[in-house]
Amino acid sequence: PKMEKEAEEGIIRQRLLMREVTLKRAAKKFLALQEVVESGRPETECAEAQQALLRELMMYERAMQKAEDLCATYDEEKRDYEALCNSRAEQIAQAEKELESLKHLLDEERVSMQHMEEYAALRKAIGERPSSQESEREIARLESEVAELQHNTDDVNSRLDTRTKQFSLLIHTVNLLGAELEAEKAEKSEGVATADKKP
Repeated sequence: PKMEKEAEEGIIRQRLLMREVTLKRAAKKFLALQEVVESGRPETECAEAQQALLRELMMYERAMQKAEDLCATYDEEKRDYEALCNSRAEQIAQAEKELESLKHLLDEERVSMQHMEEYAALRKAIGERPSSQESEREIARLESEVAELQHNTDDVNSRLDTRTKQFSLLIHTVNLLGAELEAEKAEKSEGVATADKKP
């Protein structure tokens, strides 16, 4: 969990700070021992300074050991958490796979149900259709009507073709008459112009 992780990180930071403080104290004790030795003080003072340095070093070593133990515990918990996450991810993937399979099965069932409904409707339609004899009579009647309509269509097309030809001839005749009238009009206009020019 996030809160436990933050608490562990806080403990690690505190341990590191304590280790730094302990290391500084050990350095001071070492300098003090060096000063006692160099100043030629009695051996008792040297022994006391030495013991003080050893105590600081032992405290530093214990602090280091605790920090290492805490890091090892944190790493182990981290591996357990990652293993749990991987397991959950596999379970989610498996659930999604099963869900997709169920969706596919549901789609197949829907298609099957639709086919069954279509087959039922087809059986009902077949049951409602007339017998083969009635169908043959209906087909014969429709064929007769189609033949009659085809005959009427041919007759109408023939008359339409005749009327089209007649209309084309009429248009041609009208065009010829129009041209003759234009020619006569032009001749009359030229005759009048000639008469006007005579003295």
